[in-house]
Amino acid sequence: MTGCDLLGSRWMTEYSRRPLANIKAMTHPTQESALSPSSDAGASSSTPSSTSKRPWLIGLGIILLLVGGGMGWRWWMSSQAGGPSQGMMMPEGGLPVQLETVERSPIEESSEFIGNLESRNSVSLRPEIEGRIIEIYAEPGQQVEAGTPIVQLSSDERQSDLAGLVANINSAQARRSSATSELDALIADRMAEAAEVALQEEEFNRASILVEEGAFSQQQLDLAERNLDAAIARLNALERRIDAARANLEESEASLNRAQADADSANSRLQNTLVVAPFNGMLGDIPAKVGDFVSRGDILTSVTQDQILELRLSVPIERRPAMRNGLRVELVDTQGNALRQGQISFISPQVEPGAQTVLAKASFSNGDRRLLDGQSVRARMIWSQEDGILIPTEAIARIAGQTFVYVAVAPPPSEDGSEGPALIAQQRRVTLGSIQGNRYQVLEGLEPDEQLIVSGILNLSDGIPIMPQEQESADDTTSDPDATP
Repeated sequence: MTGCDLLGSRWMTEYSRRPLANIKAMTHPTQESALSPSSDAGASSSTPSSTSKRPWLIGLGIILLLVGGGMGWRWWMSSQAGGPSQGMMMPEGGLPVQLETVERSPIEESSEFIGNLESRNSVSLRPEIEGRIIEIYAEPGQQVEAGTPIVQLSSDERQSDLAGLVANINSAQARRSSATSELDALIADRMAEAAEVALQEEEFNRASILVEEGAFSQQQLDLAERNLDAAIARLNALERRIDAARANLEESEASLNRAQADADSANSRLQNTLVVAPFNGMLGDIPAKVGDFVSRGDILTSVTQDQILELRLSVPIERRPAMRNGLRVELVDTQGNALRQGQISFISPQVEPGAQTVLAKASFSNGDRRLLDGQSVRARMIWSQEDGILIPTEAIARIAGQTFVYVAVAPPPSEDGSEGPALIAQQRRVTLGSIQGNRYQVLEGLEPDEQLIVSGILNLSDGIPIMPQEQESADDTTSDPDATP
């Protein structure tokens, strides 16, 4: 019983308890005054009576209004729950609806993450020396290969330095050649002096024998000894000159090496005036212009290798046992539709202490270059997959906190044997699971191969005749959303 019905019942009870005279007075308030002539006494007595009867009339009107409103509300609720009203004209053959065969399809257990894509190889190009830009060879966004020239810095001063160092190399080489020639000459002189020493030594020995035999005088022996000593002294002097020549040669070679090193360094600095791509990739923005003076550390541009991009995922530690390399990861749009498929390529062996999560990286192929380095994306990690029943969200009716669907079934045979409708709508209570895209998983209430009604749900009621639409219309309706990317 509604509040309006209870209020009306209370009023009827109170109304039955009143005397009949009061009831008559309420139902015929002006009868007595109409029969008696107008007088001062009659006028004075009728005024209080009409005043006392007016609240009952107002109360009666309010009660009737509440009762009528309650009945109207109950009628509206019954009409909403019961489908088309009895006054609605039923189309011939039944209400037109679209049907979908209930089938088992893959149902995925997944988790969604938000992260930023990053390139495996991405570098900011900076000059290794300071200088003025004299030429820019590449354009922003250009695909380049390793070694491709990008920016040329001024090299006049460094070329002058290199020329001076090359001259120093030539001078050092000349000094080394001179020292080498001097050493070679001294070595030749030493060989001659060594032969002279050997000769003088032989002469001295022969003179000594002849002096002992009395054939030579002592004076001749002294002369032979003096000649031998002179030859030995000249040989020793040559040895000292050879040592000095060798030291001079070593010094000239060291000077040559220093000059060569300085020239190599200058040549390297000269080469550093040309900034080249370190690997194959795409150039970023080039904010510098010809004529700008740049210092070491200034960013000239960037090179990004975007054939493969990685997504960093912070996975709750509770999910760590289910993680493995090769686990499927999908990039999805705002409606949950998969855009790109990748897989887990790295799982950190450590836990991030602050968040108690595990770092994982998913790799995505980017041959079409539709994904960008640093792009924020939504990703869905697929933990497992099993078969189940999925139905579209528009096929679900919610009544009093419960979920229902309508299936097309054949009606029971009529008692009089007359021919009835081919199909009727049967209301079925279902238990729903998780949502996947725009479809709900059905845990209980539906079986495969049943015909599910997927349109006109608000106009249906249990047992109402239905008429399936042509298959072409259903196909056209479902294909329209897919036609627009």
